[in-house]
Amino acid sequence: MNFLHRYTKFVVAGALTLTAISCQDFLTVLPTDRITEEDYWKTKTDVDNVRAAAYKKFTEAGITNRIMFWGELRSDNVTINNYSKTEVLYLQQANLQPTEGMFAWSDFYTGINYCNKVMEKGAAMAESEVDPSFRESELRPYQAEMSALRGLYYFYLVRAFRNVPYVTSSINTDAEAWQYGPVPKTSGEVILGDQIAQIEKYKDYAAINYGVSSENKGRFTKMSINALLADMYLWRGCMLLNHADKERRESVSKQINLTDIPVVTNGDTTGYTLADGTAIDTAYTNAQARICFQKAIDYSTVAMSMLREQYHLYLRETTSELAKQPYPLLQHRVSNFGTYDLVYNTIFGGKNSTESIFELQFDGSNNINRAPSSYFSEYKGSLSALAVSAAPLLYGNAKSVDPVAGFGKTDFRLWETLNYKENQVMPFSKGIVEGINVANYKDVLEGATGSFRYTDNLSSNFPVYRLSDMMLIQAEAIARLNPKASGEALRTGFNLVNLLYARNNPGLHPSGLDEASRTKFGFNLYDANETELISDRLNVNYCLASGNKSKTALTATDLLQLVYRERQREFVMEGKRWFDLVRQGEASYNALSGVDEIFRSYIAVSSTVRNRLRNLNSLYCPINSSELKVNKYLEQNPVWKVNE
Repeated sequence: MNFLHRYTKFVVAGALTLTAISCQDFLTVLPTDRITEEDYWKTKTDVDNVRAAAYKKFTEAGITNRIMFWGELRSDNVTINNYSKTEVLYLQQANLQPTEGMFAWSDFYTGINYCNKVMEKGAAMAESEVDPSFRESELRPYQAEMSALRGLYYFYLVRAFRNVPYVTSSINTDAEAWQYGPVPKTSGEVILGDQIAQIEKYKDYAAINYGVSSENKGRFTKMSINALLADMYLWRGCMLLNHADKERRESVSKQINLTDIPVVTNGDTTGYTLADGTAIDTAYTNAQARICFQKAIDYSTVAMSMLREQYHLYLRETTSELAKQPYPLLQHRVSNFGTYDLVYNTIFGGKNSTESIFELQFDGSNNINRAPSSYFSEYKGSLSALAVSAAPLLYGNAKSVDPVAGFGKTDFRLWETLNYKENQVMPFSKGIVEGINVANYKDVLEGATGSFRYTDNLSSNFPVYRLSDMMLIQAEAIARLNPKASGEALRTGFNLVNLLYARNNPGLHPSGLDEASRTKFGFNLYDANETELISDRLNVNYCLASGNKSKTALTATDLLQLVYRERQREFVMEGKRWFDLVRQGEASYNALSGVDEIFRSYIAVSSTVRNRLRNLNSLYCPINSSELKVNKYLEQNPVWKVNE
C-alpha cells in the first residue's frame, strides 16, 4: 500500500461530520444516518446528484467567504475601514487568532467527501452493474470531473495552511469517522503531487462540451482541468525549490519522497534517500521543481489553445478583427465620446465569457454570491465600503501613466475594481458593478458611470480561472524555469504580460513599434503624437535588446516582478493576492533571509507586520482551535501557538 495512503485513508474525526447535512444541502441525496448506503446508490441519477452537491458546496459562503478571507483580506489590496471587525483587523496586523471561525476547514472536507463518494460509489456501481446504463465508460468522465474538483478543494487548503490532513476515502456516517479516528497532517507538496497524479490519471476522459454554457464554464472540462494542473504544478514547483533549506519541522525527509517510492533511511545522519540511493537534497528537489515549471508551461499552453479554438468557433458567427490575435483577448471599444467597457461588462457584468475557463455559478436567487458583501462592499441604492476599502497602493498612482504599482490613469481596471473618488474612502466595486462606461480612454480619472447589482441578490459569478490566469501563470513559469535567463529567452513571458497590460490600457501608445506590429500583438492605435501616453514597457523588443545603449536586457527577475504587479492589478477581489505572496515566499525562501524577499520586492507592510512574518510558517494560517480539540494528531502552526 502506498505509504501516503497508509496513514491518510480516513477523515479527521469531527471535521467531516455528516449529521449536519440536510436534504437540501445534499440536493436529493438522503442523509446516510437515516437511509443506508445500499438503499441509495442504485442509478446514474444518484451519482449525478452527489456530483452536483460537490459543486454546490463550493458556491456556499462557507467556502467562498473563506477563500476571500485567506487569499484577499491578508493582502496589501485592502485597508481597514471598520475597526470593529476585529477578525479582519487582526488579519491585517498579522496577529492571527486560532479561535477565529474563518480558519475552520470543515466545509472544504465536506466537499472533498462528496467527491470521494462519487469516485468510490460510482466505481462500485459500474463494477456491480446495478444500473445497466451505468458502465465504466459512463464512470470515467465522472472520475475526471471529481478528481479535478477534489484537487481544487485541496489546493485551496494547501495554499492557506500548507500541511493538512489528507483524506482520499469517503466517510458515510459519524460512527465511521469516530471508528477510524483522526489522522495527522501531510505536507502540502506531497498532497499536491498525489492530487496531480490522480487528476492526470483521469483527465483524458473529461468532457469537452456539456452543451450548455453555464456547465461548460461551471463544471470541469478538459480545458479547465488543464488550467488547474498548470496552477498546481506552478505552486508545487515553488514549494519544492530550496526545500532542504526550509524548516525541518515538515521537511520532505519526515514525510514521503517526491516520486511516491517508499522512503529508505541510510542509517546515518546524511538524511533520506530514494530506493535507488538518490539523495533527497536541494539539488534533487530543485530539479523536480524545474520539471513542475515546465509542466505549468505545457498545461497552460494546452488550456489557452483550447480556449482559442473555442473562440474561433465563436468568431465564425461574427465579424471581428480579433481573430488575428495570438491570444483571444477581448478588446475595449474606445471612443472620444465615452467608452463602453466591453472587457469588464462581458467578463464580470455578464457571465461565462469567451475568456472564461472555470467560474462558480450564481443566479442571485437559488444561490447568492456573498463573497463581496462578506467584508468588502455592498450596494443598497449606493455603494459603500464595509470592513475594508481599497488600499492606497491601488490608486496612489492614478494620476500617472504606466505606474509600477497600482492603476494608472489609462488603466480601465481602476474603475472596474473600485469606485474612485479623490480624497474619499474607495469601496470595491468589482463583481458588484454590472456595467461600466468610461468617459475618456486617455484619462480614466475623468470619470465613469456604472449600473450596480443589489447585494441582497448578488448574481455575479466567482471567477476561478480565465485566460489572464493562464497567460500570467505561463509567464511566471517561464521566469522560474530559468532564473538566470535574460533577453530573448524571455520574449514569450514579456509578451504575455504586456499584451494583458496593453488590453487594459488602450490609451497607451507603445513606442518603437510600427502599425503592423501593433495590430499583430493586439495593441490599439490612437494618436501617435500623444507623447505623454507613450509606454516603453509595451515594446518587447526594446525591453529585450541587450544591445540597446539606453537599457540593458531585462532579466527573469524583472519578468517575475512584472508578473506579480500585473497579477495584483488583474485579480483584485478574486481571492488570489495573498496566495501569490505565499507562493513567492516559498520560491524565494532560503536559510539566511527567510521570506524577506517578498517584503523587499513584492509587498510593502509596516515594520510591525514584517517582524511578525519572519519565516515561512507565518505566511500560512493557524489551524482552528476546534480542529485541534477533536484531532489529537494535529499540531498547531508554531508561529500561532502563542495566540491559542
